[in-house]
Amino acid sequence: MLPRAPLFVLLLACDCGPGADGAQSATMSTEECASPEVALFGVNIDPKNPTASPTPAQLDELGVRWVRFVYRAGTGVAATVRQIERYRAAGIKVLLNVNYESLTLPKPAHDAPADEWGRYVAAVVAAARDVAIGIGSGVDAYELWNEPDQLPEEGQDPTCACDITPDHCDDDCGCDYQCYDPFVPPFYFGPMAAQAGALLAATGVPLVLGGFSSGQPGYVTNSIATGGGLADYTGIGVHPYGADWLPGSSLVKTFSTYRFDRQVWVTEIGLPADGPEAAEYLDHIYRATLDGGYAGDAVPVIFWFAWSDGNRPGFGLVDVDGVPKATYAAFQALAPAAHGRCSGGGQATACGSGQHPVGGTCVSDSCGDGTCAADETVESCGVDCGCAAPTACSTVAPFGCWCDATCAERGDCCSDYAAACGG
Repeated sequence: MLPRAPLFVLLLACDCGPGADGAQSATMSTEECASPEVALFGVNIDPKNPTASPTPAQLDELGVRWVRFVYRAGTGVAATVRQIERYRAAGIKVLLNVNYESLTLPKPAHDAPADEWGRYVAAVVAAARDVAIGIGSGVDAYELWNEPDQLPEEGQDPTCACDITPDHCDDDCGCDYQCYDPFVPPFYFGPMAAQAGALLAATGVPLVLGGFSSGQPGYVTNSIATGGGLADYTGIGVHPYGADWLPGSSLVKTFSTYRFDRQVWVTEIGLPADGPEAAEYLDHIYRATLDGGYAGDAVPVIFWFAWSDGNRPGFGLVDVDGVPKATYAAFQALAPAAHGRCSGGGQATACGSGQHPVGGTCVSDSCGDGTCAADETVESCGVDCGCAAPTACSTVAPFGCWCDATCAERGDCCSDYAAACGG
């Protein structure tokens, strides 16, 4: 860990600036690249969108050490694994968000009846099981949900035709944004988070809860209570958008308000503006966190939203053509790893034809096709070979191991039995 110091001292100590001839200084050591002050710098991306999917080299140039993106049901496990490996192989960590886009069943309206919510909670837990088995420990952190405390806007235009699918937007998104309804009542969100969290926690990967955006910590308190404590979650995600969150010391107050004896992960923050105003806003966020000594145990990472205006118009560090904006320059000036000082950090696993790497292990590209192939095992493809295979719980799995209630006594359980069948 680098010693706690104001940001300008940190930059001088690392000799991180360009030399007199404009050439960049030598790369930082492995220890320096892993320090909290360096790891604080993250960004939201969208691998599905070519304008919002930067290369590892582009992120190294900016100084990004973490990326956050969504697991989408339409993308599938195998393709998501390849997206993750693209960044992790270059030493860039990945926070994978599991939310309403991670399953095909539409989310009920915030005021839907209990039977709809019951079916939906079961579907979310099933999606979490697929992620836990298919991706497992091959990611650096999981976050469950995105803004579950955010009610839809009031005063909606009743003539508005809503379509909030990721690849569609009516004109300037003004109409669609009225229809955004990620809200889950806390008396459903707590149990949902508990069940999904138990599956994801079995991977051994850190868990972050929520991405809370309303500024109402009571929602978190209620969710933790109805979820039985939610002890599997070591982090609380917050989205402190808006100038009203940031006058004076309110950002620091947010850190303490949402701590709940856990880390606070700022999984989204940004401003739909360009020029000095947005650059000053970004500068304040990271400087207040660094100079206050919060980077690390209290606040592991702040994910700027977003890499590109292709994520959402006006919010990007670059525009849709990839041209850097004022916020890009501000981010790069602050990030100690900028200009490739922490580039690399790992090599992609060399896999044979028809395989791809998952967490350092080569698995078959056919994983997920319903057949336990000769080169697949429970560990590499539980969805085909283990207890996660359809109807395997309570009986024998395709790999030959067991998924019934007495397998523990016999010692012949599949390795994914507990996560897949709740045993």
